[in-house]
Amino acid sequence: AYNNQFGTTSVNAVGAAIYQRDDFRSTYFDTNDLPTNSFPSAGSAANPGLVTGNVTGDALHSYLANVNLGFDNTFFFSASVRADGSSRFVNDRWGIFPGASAGVNLVNAGVLDAATFDLFKLRASYGVTGNNNIGNFTTRQLFGGGATYLTTPGITPTQIGNPDLVWETTNQFDVGIDLAFLDNKIGATIEYYVKNTSDLILNRPVPTTSGFLTVPENIGDMRNTGIDLALTFAPFSGDFSWTTTITAGFLTNEVVEVFNDQPLDFGFATRIEEGQPLGSFYGWVTDGIFQNADEVAAHATQPNAAPGDIRFKDLNGDGVINDADRTFIGQALPDVAGGIDNKFSYKGLDLSVFLQYTFGNEIYNNNLAFAEGLNSVFAPTVRAFEGAWRQEGDGDDFPRLVNGDPNGNRRDSDRLVEDGSFVRIKTAQLGYNFPQSMLGNGFRSLRVYIQGTNLVTWTNYSWLDPEVSTFGDANVALGTDFLTSPQPRTVQFGLNLGF
Repeated sequence: AYNNQFGTTSVNAVGAAIYQRDDFRSTYFDTNDLPTNSFPSAGSAANPGLVTGNVTGDALHSYLANVNLGFDNTFFFSASVRADGSSRFVNDRWGIFPGASAGVNLVNAGVLDAATFDLFKLRASYGVTGNNNIGNFTTRQLFGGGATYLTTPGITPTQIGNPDLVWETTNQFDVGIDLAFLDNKIGATIEYYVKNTSDLILNRPVPTTSGFLTVPENIGDMRNTGIDLALTFAPFSGDFSWTTTITAGFLTNEVVEVFNDQPLDFGFATRIEEGQPLGSFYGWVTDGIFQNADEVAAHATQPNAAPGDIRFKDLNGDGVINDADRTFIGQALPDVAGGIDNKFSYKGLDLSVFLQYTFGNEIYNNNLAFAEGLNSVFAPTVRAFEGAWRQEGDGDDFPRLVNGDPNGNRRDSDRLVEDGSFVRIKTAQLGYNFPQSMLGNGFRSLRVYIQGTNLVTWTNYSWLDPEVSTFGDANVALGTDFLTSPQPRTVQFGLNLGF
């Protein structure tokens, strides 16, 4: 590391070499029929059970350098480069990731009046980052034991592998403005960014004659553009203080390229296709419910339909409902997402409330395919059972009660896509710090508080939680819900003592 000051110029530089290795070994066994609880060892059991084990690990070798320059507390410049070599790759293990940023404070430069602005900083940056989150042996052909034939032990292929995988890289360009007014009582940040990700690592479908369904490959490019806003208000300080920060992010996402222009399907109705955003839902478009036999006869596109079944649109006009009539029916990424963070305090009493929100996103609610498909898979929702079609004129909300699904009422369609917008009190805490004069000898501090998480949610989503996904944080299958546990609502009481 190097630090120095030359008049009004500051220099800070650092270089490093890093080696990281992770090894994980596990052994698991179970046994049955121990004589009593007094004999806990595995050797005391009458019947041995399952024995399994696992050995895995990876290594990362890195070199990095960074330099920061400051001129008269007005102009700022930073440059860095990082080289990472990962054992998770085979033929090309190294990735090079440079970055640079620059900024100028127009107030300190004398361009703007310091009586009006406390801060007016322009900044820009460009950088490259890499992703090797692919699992330790994704690139390798793997074999596993346990393929026993009669009494002869054997091994079998368990993974195709791809030794030509390389780092997934993201190039991002940002420009931004940081503002502050009225003795820093009002602050704002406005940032515009363009982020291009190349060599996306995705599972490409392969012929099933290979014995497998997919193989990992660098087969995609993606672009994100957006604007991030943050406004901070701090009108009061002292015995009573109040600070509120409002954030909003506007994102436009587009899949630029996939392998051979071939769409990829991931989980329920999610499809990745060129020109569409991630988290796009693909399926059929509904057109009400057949009310009588004449309507069924007039729509020969659905030969298995009966009165009470859902009618689907023949989008290509070929006279039959099939896969060619599917289209994009929704998307999981919101138009805007952000939060409102409020902090209040009066002497020893403090209150913080954080509200989270998203607008313009949709959820593919696959729970409804079962609970409102009304085909005896499991118990329907009350609204679907009571509103089920039973006779002509019963409406177009829910199909008939039927054993099985002869017309495909449960197929992926827009009736399973719901508005996922919500506003939620994500966290809130009320606390009190006792003054030192109220504490006895031996106590340095005392604080009592109550806090809650996921307290109240305002949403039109019909299921349990609009902020969950069946596939967790997987970025290829966003916004799907099927038998997913909701986030818990929690309330905690606490006491902090300092001695």
